[in-house]
This record gives sequence, structure tokens and C-alpha cells, in this order.
Amino acid sequence: METLQFLFDFTDGAGSTIREMGVFVGGSVVEGLPPGQTYFTPTEVANPGALLMLMHREPIVRVASERFAAETVISL
Repeated sequence: METLQFLFDFTDGAGSTIREMGVFVGGSVVEGLPPGQTYFTPTEVANPGALLMLMHREPIVRVASERFAAETVISL
């Protein structure tokens, strides 16, 4: 089993409503993004890869004044 942690920094998804979180494997992002960037909008994803895990949750409205974290456990 592996524990996965989802971390949203202050501006990650600000103004968006989060209803699902997932883990994709084998994907890639577009070139030229800042080093260390971990949150990507759909236009920043070149190839999403394969969906490994999907988690549905109560909606959370993201605001830029708060961080958000969630954890889940998966069996590989």
C-alpha cells in the first residue's frame, strides 16, 4: 500500500471547485514551464497518460488565502 498526498498551495486552482482528484501515470507537460511546478492546468498538459486512481469528494471551492491537503491510500 502507498499513501498519496495531494497538496494545493495558495494559488493552485484558486477560484475553482475541486470535486475529484486523480493520479495519472506516464503523462507529460508542455515544455517551458517553471522548474518545480507541481500544479498544472489542462493547457499545460501535453499528454495526460493513464488514470491510475480517481477520488470523488465533497466539493471544495479553492480560495487563494488557503492551502489544502488530502491523503488517500492505494494498493499497487
